[in-house]
Amino acid sequence: MPSWSTGLHRSPTESGLPPAPGLFLTVDGDRVHAMLDGSADADFAVVFESALGCPCTEWAHVQRELAAEGIRSVAYDRPGIGWSPETPQPSHSREHADRLFSLVRQLTPQNVVLVGHSVGGLLSLLFWQAHPERVAALLLVDSSHPEQHVRSSRQREGLRGLRQQLHRARRRRPPVPFDGDVVHLPTPLGRLTHSAATSHTGTRATLREFEAWQALWAPDAAYVVSLEDLPLTVITAGDVVHRDPAHGVLQRELAALSRSARHVVIDDATHQGLVMRPEHAARVASEIINLVRKG
Repeated sequence: MPSWSTGLHRSPTESGLPPAPGLFLTVDGDRVHAMLDGSADADFAVVFESALGCPCTEWAHVQRELAAEGIRSVAYDRPGIGWSPETPQPSHSREHADRLFSLVRQLTPQNVVLVGHSVGGLLSLLFWQAHPERVAALLLVDSSHPEQHVRSSRQREGLRGLRQQLHRARRRRPPVPFDGDVVHLPTPLGRLTHSAATSHTGTRATLREFEAWQALWAPDAAYVVSLEDLPLTVITAGDVVHRDPAHGVLQRELAALSRSARHVVIDDATHQGLVMRPEHAARVASEIINLVRKG
């Protein structure tokens, strides 16, 4: 059984970023920043796919809850996000899945419980599509739906606003206020997460991810029409459903992908608050623990 420390090292932080809170490993020749927690002797590994442009530190509360139960987990930064350096943008979704496969293979010989938040849910579906033999179970945390920008007028408008916001952020000079759900992450990870996400590099990488989401990830994830009997849990933010009933319909469709699925709606949770607020992160962690024990 390899140790969590295998292949990991401290590495100089990119210019303009705060010190990296995690460690770095080399995946297919590229440096990848990762946060690892829990026992290396655990039977399962939990792997997190973060939301659009979110540093892997968004999972800090969830990882701590899992570690308290002896469950090991890894959250990592995609290229240009958080503390991972930028790399050439993949031209196919399969390239992203294969890069994650290389990371998983380096860290554990076992199958993993894969957890995806927001657009990370689409990337989790794409990983299952490419490497189903490595996924023991899947948990989608208020996941994006491949057709949400088509079937929800509210989310379509939100996506247009997000694109404009990202373009404005690239030209912004004043600092972005430290507020919202990110302030509920553990100290000092809240401010570190905010600083990395709103840096020039982070904003540029988020815009690249946004375009890949629309052009590649969503259309390719639409080909995943069944997860067969894969243990699946879908967690939905009740606050989003309240403001956009179509979101609830799309979330139920995601749950219907597997014949072995569970759908949980957390009534007072926001999209980001599901993982950044400790009370909701504890609920997410408990659902992960259920999947681990089931496996």
